[in-house]
Amino acid sequence: MTISVSIMAHPARSAQVTALQQDLGRRVPVAWDNEGPAKRDPERLWRTAREAWRLYDPAATWHLLLQDDAIVSPHLLAALPGALAHVPCPAVVSLYVGTGRPVPGLWHDLAQRADAASAAWLVGPMVMWGVALIVPTYLIPEMLLWGDRQRGIPDDLRVGRWARLRRLEAWHPWPSLVNHPEGASLIGHGEGRTARRFLDSDARTVNWDGAVVRWDKR
Repeated sequence: MTISVSIMAHPARSAQVTALQQDLGRRVPVAWDNEGPAKRDPERLWRTAREAWRLYDPAATWHLLLQDDAIVSPHLLAALPGALAHVPCPAVVSLYVGTGRPVPGLWHDLAQRADAASAAWLVGPMVMWGVALIVPTYLIPEMLLWGDRQRGIPDDLRVGRWARLRRLEAWHPWPSLVNHPEGASLIGHGEGRTARRFLDSDARTVNWDGAVVRWDKR
């Protein structure tokens, strides 16, 4: 199994991108939004995300797209092949479970159940956060074509809706392997963006054989 990686970024966060590259231990390609000051414009965000997804290596099994303000667990890239070996492909993987919107009650319940079961994975209703998403590389062209036909929808939600239409499960490692810094985002997202439970120690030490807790559709 091989995993390619890219970052979608705004020049205002060039320092964070440099730090992220250092934390990854690898210089990965970056798709820059060079359209001026940051703005909450779904089409512009999609253009940047689309370019970042297109940086995938077609010889890789999976592709990880990171946002420029991602905080990653130590040795994330070394740990991912072992973690993803437990995910039935095709699926979409989000390395982050947030504390805020959307539907915080649902995720609070899933997190409590996961802790009670010493779970390694949460399988939720759909992709809901875009800070760190992983998609099988062979599905990326199809995903981008579908996303291009949407309008007025944020980039991560386009990926989520595409995955749900395709009936792909949304897998989330527990604990999260990626975090958000606290504070407002460049495009106006508010407080409460940190992960519910973030692994700030060596990701290679996690046992991914643990239980899988699934969203109860009833």
